[in-house]
Amino acid sequence: MIVSALATAVGVNLGLTVLLVSAYSLLRRRPPFVSVYAPRRPYAPLESWIAAAWRRSEDDIHAAAGLDGVVFVRIFVFSIRLFAVVAVVGVGVLMPINFMGDQLRLIDFTDLPSKSVDVLSISNVLDGSNKLWLHFSAVYIITGVACYLLYYEYRYISGKRLEYFMTSKPLPQYFTVLVRAIPITDGGSVSDAVDKFFKEYHSSTYLSHTVVHQTGKLRRLLNETEIMWTKLKNLKYVPQRPSTDNPPKKFLGLFGRNNPIGKYQKRLEDLEENVRMEQSDATRRRSHCQSIGYWVSSQCHSSLPFLLCALNNEAIFDHARICVCQWD
Repeated sequence: MIVSALATAVGVNLGLTVLLVSAYSLLRRRPPFVSVYAPRRPYAPLESWIAAAWRRSEDDIHAAAGLDGVVFVRIFVFSIRLFAVVAVVGVGVLMPINFMGDQLRLIDFTDLPSKSVDVLSISNVLDGSNKLWLHFSAVYIITGVACYLLYYEYRYISGKRLEYFMTSKPLPQYFTVLVRAIPITDGGSVSDAVDKFFKEYHSSTYLSHTVVHQTGKLRRLLNETEIMWTKLKNLKYVPQRPSTDNPPKKFLGLFGRNNPIGKYQKRLEDLEENVRMEQSDATRRRSHCQSIGYWVSSQCHSSLPFLLCALNNEAIFDHARICVCQWD
């Protein structure tokens, strides 16, 4: 690449960036664009909010945006640290070594804009030269630094997460487990089997349980039935042709008018039958989900009257923290 071409590309990109940022800063204040960009607070000068944001500490970010905000900021911190090391190694070590190579022609400083920047790359190092070991070592150094920074950030975020759980108030979902496929005997219910088992083997930690039936298919059928009923009800506001004994005919089964009322009525009848079958199957199914509540005295303060209640199905899947038990 020619130096002059590189400088031209950098200048064009910087010019476009300044132009677009200036246009955005001016046009966003105009009344026609209020519907596109309408902030909840008045505009602040550019230099004031950037300086204020730079002075904010990590504790301020954690208090305002939570742990997710801290993790988002740590991504930029990791990137700055890694690319700082890459810049030091690349610009301070590799670029001078490449420049002192003699694979390409020697650069003439009197005509610098018309010369190529390849003299600053590895192309200027002779094949088989010992200087190539520096490039080889630089790759491993940068990789090692990246792995160490990733481990450091992982340990830092994990510590923040554990600190949050240790300092937060105990919640019921922290002491709840999910149990599937409960084995029961003939003549007994799932609730009785769970209550008997945990009272016999875990009487000191067991508190309560809740049976949660998996009725997702039934809910989908009911939602589809409601949609069909709404469509059928809306058809009464549409003018209909007088009904005749002969149904509308189609040419080759492709062209012609349909009977939407009859189609929706038939669909509703099928859905009603499917709902009845699913309801009967749900009453016969033996596999249900259980939400088991535990009292863990070592995790709670004895001075707090802590009542552990059973959770619903959504809360179990979102907040279960201890374990998931499954019986085959």
